[in-house]
Amino acid sequence: MNTTLSAATGGLTVFILTMAVDHVECVSSLANGLLAGLVSITAGCDSANEYWALFAGLIGGVTFWSSSRLMKYLQVDDPLDAFSVHGACGLWGCIVSGLTRYFVRSAEIKILTGCLLGPLIIIAWVSLCCLIMFGTLK
Repeated sequence: MNTTLSAATGGLTVFILTMAVDHVECVSSLANGLLAGLVSITAGCDSANEYWALFAGLIGGVTFWSSSRLMKYLQVDDPLDAFSVHGACGLWGCIVSGLTRYFVRSAEIKILTGCLLGPLIIIAWVSLCCLIMFGTLK
């Protein structure tokens, strides 16, 4: 139920934002919004209740929409919006996973800290590896 609620909320959020700003009914943005909602709730699906699933999908949709616009503004070649769906919403999914475990399941603060620091460590590791790889290829 949580995955369905989050996906539907993410899809509707992106669809409504795209209609409101661009005045276009875009099916691909709806589909990516559905994926954004799914990515946003996957890590914390077992610990979330229906309200957290709706919240995760809503913020996931806004995250995807904002990230997609930023990538287009920066002229990053990402025609499928893969970074916006999986990177930006995956980061949000890690964060919301810790939030749901802390607030809904009353987990220890260590869980929340790990879910907040984990994405930062992943970003640092990937950046270092890419710097080494692309520096070597250059």
